[in-house]
Amino acid sequence: HDQALAPPPKRPDSPVVRWIGALLWSLAGIMCWRTNLLGRSGAAGPAKPVMTQWAWLALACLLAALWETSAAETPLGDLLRRIAMARGWYDGRRHLQEVLTAIVIAVSLVVAVVALRRDHAHPVSVVFSSADTYWCVSAVSFISLHDADAWLATPVYAIPIVQVVKLAAALVALSGAVSARPFFGHAGDHLPPSGASPG
Repeated sequence: HDQALAPPPKRPDSPVVRWIGALLWSLAGIMCWRTNLLGRSGAAGPAKPVMTQWAWLALACLLAALWETSAAETPLGDLLRRIAMARGWYDGRRHLQEVLTAIVIAVSLVVAVVALRRDHAHPVSVVFSSADTYWCVSAVSFISLHDADAWLATPVYAIPIVQVVKLAAALVALSGAVSARPFFGHAGDHLPPSGASPG
């Protein structure tokens, strides 16, 4: 049990891995937004709902890139920990952390399963599930339950497993975003060539 008031040891995150992850999320966000624009330019009438989803996915990916670049996860967690210690809440925090961690993981798993069952929009599902995984891991790390912290800090070839999972999520998200163009085809493919006769 986590009874000591002393904060846990600082996790030795790799700045190189963090910046690579930020770059991958940025590229995924750009590709998602490009797909959104291509779909809108090639759609006749109101924009399709899946195009709106690509816009939201672009935002989620770019926010992930910003979050990785800022490295705010640890300092913000430390700030909240200091506030809790100063106000005497630190001893009773564990139950709340357990509840919040369980809720985050449960919601993330349900959302990912639902998204992956959307076989009519496979690239959307891949990017969505990857972003969902990233934000789930980030939230669990931010909540900083002692047991979860210990697992997330487990090294894999000297890199904390939390960074390995985040990097894998970024790679999968980028692959899904890149595969979206052939999935939807070139903008306007469904329209007849200009000058072609209806018959």
